[in-house]
Amino acid sequence: MTALRWNAKNGALSIPLHMLDALHRPTHLVAQREDDAVVVLYLPWDIRIRSESKVRKVNYPERAMPRISIGPDPAHELGLIDGRWKAELRSTCIVAMFDQ
Repeated sequence: MTALRWNAKNGALSIPLHMLDALHRPTHLVAQREDDAVVVLYLPWDIRIRSESKVRKVNYPERAMPRISIGPDPAHELGLIDGRWKAELRSTCIVAMFDQ
């Protein structure tokens, strides 16, 4: 299992490059809350995405981990907690659970 990192101060969810490589380096992802402490990142064409979910651009900076930007209100709605999130690839999505 690998880890994502939510940084509330920067409003960025960092995603390991090898996970994005497995999804063929998507340019956009959709973050959606599934359970109390589970967030799933879907590819924009996935049929499991709810209509209220927002498509977010994936940034691939040269000297840092890839990341998506999420504002404070959407982060609160997603239940994002500052710190590490255990993550795994499941088919065509990334499933993340808060790592307590």
